[in-house]
Amino acid sequence: MNRIIFIVSLAVLLGGCDQLKERMGMPDPAKQEAEGKAVGAACRNAGQGLEDCYRANPDTGKAAVYAGWKEMNEYMTKNNMPVIPPNTVMKTAPTESVAPTPAPAAAKADMPLNLNIASYNIHKGLSFFNGRMVVREMKDRLKTLNADIVFLQEVQGEHAGRAERFQDWPDLPQHEFLAGGAWADMAYGKNAVYDQGHHGNAILSRYPILRWENVDISSHIFETRGLLHCELAVPGLEQPLHAICLHLALNEQGRRKQLQLISEHIRDLAPDNAPLIMAGDFNDWRQRAPAYLAHELGLKEVFETMQGRPALSFPAALPLFALDRIYVRGFSVASARVLHGSAWRRLSDHAALTARLRPQPA
Repeated sequence: MNRIIFIVSLAVLLGGCDQLKERMGMPDPAKQEAEGKAVGAACRNAGQGLEDCYRANPDTGKAAVYAGWKEMNEYMTKNNMPVIPPNTVMKTAPTESVAPTPAPAAAKADMPLNLNIASYNIHKGLSFFNGRMVVREMKDRLKTLNADIVFLQEVQGEHAGRAERFQDWPDLPQHEFLAGGAWADMAYGKNAVYDQGHHGNAILSRYPILRWENVDISSHIFETRGLLHCELAVPGLEQPLHAICLHLALNEQGRRKQLQLISEHIRDLAPDNAPLIMAGDFNDWRQRAPAYLAHELGLKEVFETMQGRPALSFPAALPLFALDRIYVRGFSVASARVLHGSAWRRLSDHAALTARLRPQPA
């Protein structure tokens, strides 16, 4: 009997502690997270994009809002649920004739005005001659780009030897370390596997990744290459955005075979009118890919669009070859830049590319 009384008393005291926290203005993390997830789920259910949801709820934690939005998006996609607009009113017999209110000009505010893209071969987080670990500097530099989607090549998922060699080697895989709260979702495609670890391609995204897969497009046994294909839920786009990150072979015959595999893959999985961004290290120093991808898939290269030819990006210290590319479909190109400054050229052997894109109506 005494034990029962003790348990009941303890429950009352604990409940009192929660009430006391509220009265003292002390936040309850679990309650805040639950409320944030509820807000995110409600936004997605009403068809509201993440950025608009963040703006409408500035005092709610973004991580919780994103988690709730993503969970609801997955549930709605799986169960083919329609969007339920807020403030739905049942039709009744009108008592008087009222002129309809015209839709405001900002009705499509959910459509992103610009989509900022970056592509970067990070050389496994090591400087040009492998003398220094620079992945922490890379993280700081990448954040300055304010990119919505980042396409990364030569990402070190694991390397036991370098973890021992460098005292400040990150505990996390490089794609998780680089995301570091700046990008809410990510995917990593493991390609090259060896005794010490593995590396591959990665995509970091501010928008939810609905699904992803890593496809082996190796052209011979000496190079293991992959195609990382993600579908993203970007606010304002009527269809998922297909984002493809890749790193092609060093020899031309291998690249020719890989371009054929890539074209077949995209035709099979992405509708012809679906928005698409494909970026990475193409190793296409003879510039054969632009004409082929334009003919086969209707893709345009952003630098070729802006300045008539792909950008020189390798080596970063003195670029002589156009190896890195950003190809798009369903977007106009507002700007494109190669990052050659001193803060960048002492990091990887490749220069980073950025582009600002504007969605085109389907």
